[in-house]
Amino acid sequence: MLSSTILRALSVALPKRPVSAADACLRMYSQKGVVASYSNAALDKPEAVILHRLAGSLGSMRVLDIGVGAGRLTEHLAWRVRQYRAIDLAPEMIAQCRQRFRGRLAESCFEVRDMRDLDYPAHSYDFVLNAFNGIDHLAHAERTRFIAEVRRILAPGGLFCFSTHNTRSLARHLRAPDSTRPEFWRRPLATMKALRRRERFLRLNRRAIAQHSTAEHLMVKDGPHGDFGVQICYVSATAQVESLKRAGFDRVSVYSLDSGNELSGGEIAAAEDRWLYFLCG
Repeated sequence: MLSSTILRALSVALPKRPVSAADACLRMYSQKGVVASYSNAALDKPEAVILHRLAGSLGSMRVLDIGVGAGRLTEHLAWRVRQYRAIDLAPEMIAQCRQRFRGRLAESCFEVRDMRDLDYPAHSYDFVLNAFNGIDHLAHAERTRFIAEVRRILAPGGLFCFSTHNTRSLARHLRAPDSTRPEFWRRPLATMKALRRRERFLRLNRRAIAQHSTAEHLMVKDGPHGDFGVQICYVSATAQVESLKRAGFDRVSVYSLDSGNELSGGEIAAAEDRWLYFLCG
C-alpha cells in the first residue's frame, strides 16, 4: 500500500483536470446553504407582472421550468397550468423539489437534466421559463444553441421567458459607495464585508468593466453565492433583443428588474438594472 506521503506527492505531480463550467455550477448549486436560498417563493417584480399578464392563458399551457432550483416558481405555476415539468442540473435541487411537493406533484415532474440537453420533441411546450439568470451560466456560443433549442421545442404561438445579467449594470460598480447614507454606518461589519467583496469584484473584472458600455456580451466573475470561480455571461439588452429576433422570436418584450415595468425604445438600451427579463414569442 502506498504511504500517504507518496500519495500526496503523486497528487501534486499529476495534472489536474480542468473544471468545466458545468462542474463549477454543479459544485456551487449543490451546497446545502445555496439549495436553502432557493426554497423561498418570492417573485421578482417582472415575474409577478408577466404571470399576471399570462393569467388568462396559463390553464392551457404545457410548461417547462428550466433551472427550477428548489421550486421557487413551482408554487406559482404548477397548479395553474395544463402540464408542468421542471429540470435542474443539481440533484440536490431536484431532491428538494420532490420532498417539498411530495403528495401534491408527481416526482416525475422534476428531472435532473442539463439545460444544454433539451432532448424533447419539437413543439412539446407552450411556455418555457428560465428564471434567475440560468442562461448566464452558458458561454456565448452555448446560449445561442440553447435559444435555438427552446425555439424548436416551443409550439406555434408559444412563449419563452428568461432573465439575463445586463452589461450596463456594471457601471454601478464604478461608483464609490455613498458614506453619507445612514445605512453605511448602521451595520459596520456588513459594510466592511460589502466593501471587500466590491474590491475583489473590481480586481477580477477590470477588463470587463472597462468594456461595459460597448460590449455585446462579457464574461464576469461576479461571485454568485460567494463563488468567484464561476463565470457569468452579461449581455447588452439591445444585443439580446437582436439575438432573439435572429432566432425566430418576432415579439420581444423587455422588463425592468427594479420596477417590473415593460421597457420600450431608448429605455431598453439605457437600463442599468442588474438583470432584465425577456418575454418573447
